[in-house]
Amino acid sequence: MSIRPITSTPAFKGLIVSKDDKTAVNTKHIISMKETSDIGSPQTQIYLIDKTIRTINAPLRDVLTAYLKASPNDCNIEHIKLSKN
Repeated sequence: MSIRPITSTPAFKGLIVSKDDKTAVNTKHIISMKETSDIGSPQTQIYLIDKTIRTINAPLRDVLTAYLKASPNDCNIEHIKLSKN
C-alpha cells in the first residue's frame, strides 16, 4: 500500500467559532449572513459556498465582529463573544 502525498490544501482564511465551540466556520467560505429569531433569542444564519447553512446562537453584530477580526489572516481564530445590550 502506498501513501500519496497531499498535493493541495483547501482554501482557508480565518476561522470563527461559536461561543459553545460546537460550530466553526472558515471565513473564506461565507457568502452571506442574516439574523433570525427563534423564540426571542437572536440567531445568525451563515450561508456558505457549498450551499449549506450554519446557525449560530448569537446576534449578527457579534458574528460580524468576530468575522472582521478573523478574516484578514489565515492564522486568526476568533471566538464569538456576546455583547452586552
